[in-house]
Amino acid sequence: SWKASRTEIHPQILLKSHKNGTLINPQYTHLANTFVVDDFQSRGNDRYYRLNLLPEAGKSEIILAPGEHVVLTATNHVKHYRHQYQVEGLTLRPGFNPPAGNASIRTVGGTSSLNVCVSPSGTPSGIDYGRNVRSIAVKAGDVIQVEVKPERAQVDKPRETGGREISGFLKYYTGPPGSPTLIGGIELDYGAEETIHLDSFPRNDMPAIVVSNQIPRNVKADDYQGANPPPVVRFKEPFLISTFQLKSERDSKFPSRGWTHNSPVNLYASAGLDQPEPWASQQYEFQWEVMNDWPPNSPTIEISNTGNRGYGGSGIYAQSGVEFATHSAIPLAPALSIPQFRHAPLNTGGQLPLTSQVVANSLPSPLIPADKVQHRVGNRTFLDHSYLANAALFDHAFLSGVADPGGPLANGSGTAASLLTAFLETGAPLPNPRFLSHSRGRETAEIVTDITGPDGHLKTAAYLLIDSPFNVNSTRVDVWEALLASTFGQDVPLVEAGRLTSAATEDTAVMRHLPGAGQDLESQIDPVSRDLAKWNGYRRLNSTQIRRLAEEIVEEVKARGPFQSLAEFVNRRPESGGLGQAGALEAALERAGLNDAVRDPANLALAHPAHANPAAAEGNTADGSPGVISQADLLTPIAAILTARGDTFRIRAYGEAGPPGGQKVRAWCEAVVQRFPDYLNADADEPWTAPTDPVNQRFGRRYEIVSFRWLSASEV
Repeated sequence: SWKASRTEIHPQILLKSHKNGTLINPQYTHLANTFVVDDFQSRGNDRYYRLNLLPEAGKSEIILAPGEHVVLTATNHVKHYRHQYQVEGLTLRPGFNPPAGNASIRTVGGTSSLNVCVSPSGTPSGIDYGRNVRSIAVKAGDVIQVEVKPERAQVDKPRETGGREISGFLKYYTGPPGSPTLIGGIELDYGAEETIHLDSFPRNDMPAIVVSNQIPRNVKADDYQGANPPPVVRFKEPFLISTFQLKSERDSKFPSRGWTHNSPVNLYASAGLDQPEPWASQQYEFQWEVMNDWPPNSPTIEISNTGNRGYGGSGIYAQSGVEFATHSAIPLAPALSIPQFRHAPLNTGGQLPLTSQVVANSLPSPLIPADKVQHRVGNRTFLDHSYLANAALFDHAFLSGVADPGGPLANGSGTAASLLTAFLETGAPLPNPRFLSHSRGRETAEIVTDITGPDGHLKTAAYLLIDSPFNVNSTRVDVWEALLASTFGQDVPLVEAGRLTSAATEDTAVMRHLPGAGQDLESQIDPVSRDLAKWNGYRRLNSTQIRRLAEEIVEEVKARGPFQSLAEFVNRRPESGGLGQAGALEAALERAGLNDAVRDPANLALAHPAHANPAAAEGNTADGSPGVISQADLLTPIAAILTARGDTFRIRAYGEAGPPGGQKVRAWCEAVVQRFPDYLNADADEPWTAPTDPVNQRFGRRYEIVSFRWLSASEV
């Protein structure tokens, strides 16, 4: 939800006007000059439109469902007088209320200007209304047309862009209107390619606007005082719509694996200005399109019939998009698995690559050669964020679940201390029930103090053991199958209409979000429902698919192993060839074909000649959506019990004795030994510190015999 925010828009567009077939202004008028007077130019201020995003009238905040796209439109009218369009700005609220002549409500929003005929220097250029007038006189029945082209006016030079005029600039603010805080923006500059990517439209390609006979006479839309605009402002007609567009599955000008290589939650993106990489590598696109009418015939402004919603995810139009597309999840309880951090905004600096879902995934960036994890180009260094994050987190950290419970999914209402006490004294399970206690001979109170103290994150592992950890170096298909199907048939947590519910499933649910925000894809039949599930739901895998995946994982383990660490198992190998394009689980997913039915083969992401790793760019534009299973999705429920080494060993010994000529006596025995957190000389060093004792430095952790038995000859 949000209470108030603000944006600024800096567009770059030139216009010429025609009335009844006659050209009014021989020189193009830049949009920035239509909203400025001479004295304002000399002050050197940026030319921008201020948009104030507010809740519906009478409400204190806008509450969004997960992934919901909401359309907001202006509910007030501002003019160029005293630069209201910039100082006060337009107030945007949920809903869409376009002008409709006298049928419009009195508060229909928008901006008007007298300066429709201004040269690039800002001086009057129109001939219709006289030498010193910048507007066009009209009467009922007049036909107005415009022609459009992209070009710089060299008057709008924001300081954030280093004083450079660019193709388009959108800034985000939050906080109270009087003192907003800049939190991000989109800088997009097509540069020398501007005339290629932004179309020019002659007047015959633009709509012909016929002046209504109901329009009030002798009233100028911008020539009034006070708060109430005259009815004339309700007679606006559209001719062009300008769009900053987040990459989508079907409607991108430069198709890419958008939600894989470009996180939609990044608040800052600079495309083309100081990052000239291929446009397929960028997060946003900028375009304008001809508008022949308000909805339902206009592009992009398409409202669903279920509320004030627009479209995104699969596309930005009603025929291609969905109303909900959920990318990230906010934890509703203390995290239990490292892969849950894939939702964390770990990569928000704005410099490419803007890798999405960083943690526990393993796909490289097209901007980095496959055999590298960082790549320097000029004065910038591209980083393989997933590789580096996985190397830093796996093997170096774990999540115990020992935390003060909080959030709607948390169990109980106690504290971390009470949770620990019950676990140590009565065997009550921790949130991860696979943890066992290892008291090391210490009292409960001492252990609780250690773990809940300021350095408890360093000490927790010394008091916990994992029941039956799984070694990722296993090459037994049956064992991998059992692990992957460990949640088979369990109820799925969902959120519906703001309430937590659950759904039964006979298969293994694979979920990007906990709780799920939509329905499972496998049960959806019609294309619209499948699109919605792809971008807002989850997947179900049956026993055949799980078996197939287990077989492919074993093949990857044989090709890559033995893994010496979990990070090595999770990450790709920095090398050329297939092992450098994905980690073991990601590669197994592709080989098993579990995402083939979800991807539309018509929506391909293609490599660009300038890509340092072309193979990483190739794929499908739906990659990264919740319905396309990722490596991190598979790891989330199992990562907490994975290990790359054995800590428990079965040792068998054989001995015999007897005289040289007599009967030999044979004996067999078996011992199970287990490695524990304590050092061999436990009195010298605590297990959470680096060893200082020579014995501990040499021999490390203590092994203990946990069972011993004699064997019979038949057991050998």
